[in-house]
Amino acid sequence: MQATDRTVLAGCSRGTIMGLTQLSLDPHGVLTEESSVGPLHHSRYTAPVGFPRASGAHRRAGSILIYTVVSMGFILAMVSLAVDVGRVQLAKTELRRAADAAARYAASGISSSTHIARAQTAAAENTVDGASLALLTSDIELGNWTGGVFTAAGTPSNAIRVTARRAQSRSTGVRLYFAGFIGINFCDVSAVAIAQATANTPTYGITGLNSVTINSASAGTGEYNSATGTYTSGVVSNSGSIASNGTISLNKNTSIGGTIYYNTKSAPTGGTDYDAITRLSSTLTATTPTAGKAATTNDNSNVSKSYLSGGNFSIGGNSSLTLPGGTYYFDTFSCSGNSRVTFTGAATVYINGDVTIRGTVNTLGNVPSNLQIKLLAAANFDLNAKANLFAQLDCPTSDVSLRGNDDLVGSVVAKTIDLGGNAKIFYDTALGTAGGGGTSTISMVD
Repeated sequence: MQATDRTVLAGCSRGTIMGLTQLSLDPHGVLTEESSVGPLHHSRYTAPVGFPRASGAHRRAGSILIYTVVSMGFILAMVSLAVDVGRVQLAKTELRRAADAAARYAASGISSSTHIARAQTAAAENTVDGASLALLTSDIELGNWTGGVFTAAGTPSNAIRVTARRAQSRSTGVRLYFAGFIGINFCDVSAVAIAQATANTPTYGITGLNSVTINSASAGTGEYNSATGTYTSGVVSNSGSIASNGTISLNKNTSIGGTIYYNTKSAPTGGTDYDAITRLSSTLTATTPTAGKAATTNDNSNVSKSYLSGGNFSIGGNSSLTLPGGTYYFDTFSCSGNSRVTFTGAATVYINGDVTIRGTVNTLGNVPSNLQIKLLAAANFDLNAKANLFAQLDCPTSDVSLRGNDDLVGSVVAKTIDLGGNAKIFYDTALGTAGGGGTSTISMVD
């Protein structure tokens, strides 16, 4: 092409006139332009004739297009990564919650050797990445927790370690939709939870430290064993014992399904069907529960803001709320009208003030150890529910009042206990058998 260009220009090399300008070819083969009456301007081309050079504007437009394509690809990659990372983090949170619930429920079954079945049941009640969590027997370890260390198969057995997994080896890995484009289709996640069962001082199942009052002939106490089957109201046996350091006031026809333990100068009168009336060998004591880290690290985020004002929980009307297992911390708790609160996993609820239950509170599997209610300060616990409450009440500085036609099934440690109407308390003997009945505190330790 260069030889051809010189041939074409040869006729113009000595003064061809184009308007007022003259074209010529310098020794380097570059076209120059001069005026016939003197140089008007002089421009040098860097490309041979026949190859027009792109303008600066066109070059800049091309560069911007390249940068745009590269930037968009980078942005899309970051967005895709964020979606997959968010999915994995959500799965980890759900997995930890499920592991906590499984470990807590399993720890309540240590004494009855039902810990494996309980862990698997609680795990199946929780979903991780949209599917129920399945635990293998090897995921559930019975052992000992001492000094901040868990020893598998250690004795005495007082703790459960649960390792919950979503793994591709089990065909349950967390699917990665965007990372799949670079060959990473799944991500394995796991969570470990350890729950300890700590035996408390025997509480005789139903303890009013300062007083127990049952002035209704239709009210009373009895026993029930959650490890052996479904609860049946009206069972009266020898473990529904009551105990108090102070006054025990009973209607003469009140049925007490156990022993009456007293610590006053004179033995109480009234009551029927009891096994015996026995003086306590020592003064009953109870430690006021503390919330510890639950005051700031809890599962309150699961509660809709429409039911939580500040630290006060309140639900009423025909409302219904389902909460996963975990740890909750409230200033007050109110469930009124036809409202319903359902816990789908083992839960511990710490409350700083009054508790009023007029609606329904459902416990996982109707097993009392799956719902522990702990009052942290002097307050009132008022139960007149629409259905039986299955729970462990730990409120040694509070007054507990039961009315209505439904039962409290589990255990009670309170400052005072007052039963009226057709209200009854049935002690769950699966919680322990020391004395007239003992309780165990289930706590997450890791």
